[in-house]
Amino acid sequence: MMVKLINWIKNPRNIVFIILMIVIAIYGIINNNLEIIIKVYIGMFLFGLLVGGIIYLVNKLFK
Repeated sequence: MMVKLINWIKNPRNIVFIILMIVIAIYGIINNNLEIIIKVYIGMFLFGLLVGGIIYLVNKLFK
């Protein structure tokens, strides 16, 4: 499990994702607005579920 997490973090796309999420969190903290952080994190989570579900279905149905 730890090896998968380390490999995920080392991926350049994920490094950019982590940096973007940190910037959004800092922006929300500076503006004293936690709604920004919550909305963005929930949106990213739902988007990830949607994309993951689509990829899963495509692999399951067309492979």
